[in-house]
Amino acid sequence: MESKILINFKYYKMAIHSNILVHWTCKEENTTSEQYVTRLKSTIFQGLYLNKGSERIVGHNNTAIKADISRVCLTEIRLTQVTKHTSLYGKLGIGFSRDFVIRNFGNPVSYVTNSNAYSLLVEHFDHLHGFLANHHYEEYLARLQYIMGFVKNMSDVNENDMKYYEEMEWRIVHNKLMEIDGRILPEDPAKSIYRLVYAPREVKLIVFPNEETNALALSDPDLLRFFKDHTPILLTLEDCNQF
Repeated sequence: MESKILINFKYYKMAIHSNILVHWTCKEENTTSEQYVTRLKSTIFQGLYLNKGSERIVGHNNTAIKADISRVCLTEIRLTQVTKHTSLYGKLGIGFSRDFVIRNFGNPVSYVTNSNAYSLLVEHFDHLHGFLANHHYEEYLARLQYIMGFVKNMSDVNENDMKYYEEMEWRIVHNKLMEIDGRILPEDPAKSIYRLVYAPREVKLIVFPNEETNALALSDPDLLRFFKDHTPILLTLEDCNQF
């Protein structure tokens, strides 16, 4: 199999938003090609990895919120603009259609100001969360947590650079409905770790960090069987820079 697959340009027509959303992973330093391939196989054969995020967003009047729920993140940043993003979140990309994300109840995140002075929206979230928790309205508290799973800070605390706003992030957030129908499987529920499973045809794009990892993946017997039945677009980060 050749190491390059011709690009299907219907996914890259010139529009404001991309039709492919990419999950970037392997942000650990000094990741080897073998580790990238292991992560790729895990994501393809076991499913997308959902865990709890770490964002804490501050608001007006010394309030704050933190979504205590598992999620997986994707971005619609165009491949020509991913250099900065991959330096933060990882250089292995697995892409899915926007339709796939929406069918799995995914949404773009709602970006909010992360400020003690100006984030009135966060203050409202905080007071509503406190009211539900104090009155033990567990069902409604769970619904609010799900909503907050789609909320993200535009910047670090009291900064004005809005650096996260540029990420154009989407999320699929853990929910019981997807567990019931078998799309989300528990991997380590005590640590809020789950997997979102999917058919191989749902993978539309794989971006490798380099040619070495690309070649290693194409020589892996399990991945060869996967590629035999379904061939997504295969690129390297260098290819992305040349679009």
